[in-house]
Amino acid sequence: MKAYEIMNELFSWAPGDYTKTCDTLKAGSPDKEVRRVAVCCFPEVNAIKAAAEWGADLFITHEPFYHDHWDKPPVSPAGLLKKELIEKTGMTVYRYHDHPHMAPSDLICEGELKALELKGTYKTRYAFGQNQFILDEPVTARELAKRIEEKLNIAHVRISGTTDTPSTKLMLGWGAPGGVWEALTGDAEIVIVGETCEWQMAEYARDASQLGMNKTLLILGHCGSERDGMKHISELLQKKIPSVEVRYFESSEVYTYQDSIR
Repeated sequence: MKAYEIMNELFSWAPGDYTKTCDTLKAGSPDKEVRRVAVCCFPEVNAIKAAAEWGADLFITHEPFYHDHWDKPPVSPAGLLKKELIEKTGMTVYRYHDHPHMAPSDLICEGELKALELKGTYKTRYAFGQNQFILDEPVTARELAKRIEEKLNIAHVRISGTTDTPSTKLMLGWGAPGGVWEALTGDAEIVIVGETCEWQMAEYARDASQLGMNKTLLILGHCGSERDGMKHISELLQKKIPSVEVRYFESSEVYTYQDSIR
């Protein structure tokens, strides 16, 4: 099966207008015959090397290669070295960012909820990682943060705002979503994000809490908030196209924490 045929299958899961999208070929040939597909969230150097050593023909990533959303040709020293590395692997490389978020059921959100084993109901669906979600059973922000750390293997979830008030109204903002301010100033009680503007969003949540409002911001880190979504996509792709071998390659957290050094 050719690389472009596999990508067309993935793209078909989210029909729509993608005349402006980052989900395009980044390296290699779309006509490359594929036996093995590597899927990851962030294309860190170690993940690229591991996929190449495994023998991947097609490499699919959620986030950009060259530290620019549109994957502009790199000019930085590290970017140029990374481009050289990718070209040497011979892998065909595609981005898969907009489509999974725009699928009828946000596939990244679907994978994160599957990993978290959260039970509830979507109230409103927004674009690009914003999902309003009502829990079946109330939970405190502290309890939810602990669950996220354990289920998503995140070293530290940062909490700003109310910590111990039971809540049910969540805004799930995977990655670096828009709409965080609207959620915080709206009726959401706990807003989950990968990353956001600390001086504005985190400070608002803290002020609101100290003024007696039930308002919390949980910051997971970008990669930790989306990688289980891409793992979910790799599993869906394997089931859909069993003739090729699909493997998910882990993207580690970008930060190293002092208390995790042994």
